[in-house]
Amino acid sequence: MLEKTLAVGSAEADVIKLKIASMTSDNYAVIETAKALPQAGSRSFPTLLQAAMAAGRTP
Repeated sequence: MLEKTLAVGSAEADVIKLKIASMTSDNYAVIETAKALPQAGSRSFPTLLQAAMAAGRTP
């Protein structure tokens, strides 16, 4: 079981390295963060901005 876990983890690490190599690590981090926020239940920035503007707050 340990070998399988290590193999999967190594494969995932290889994929992440290839993704980062195809762009800057900063861009990769921004993309991954943007994908993770909705999965965590966070509202998107445009939705938050629209709500703030509707409440009379300016950005």
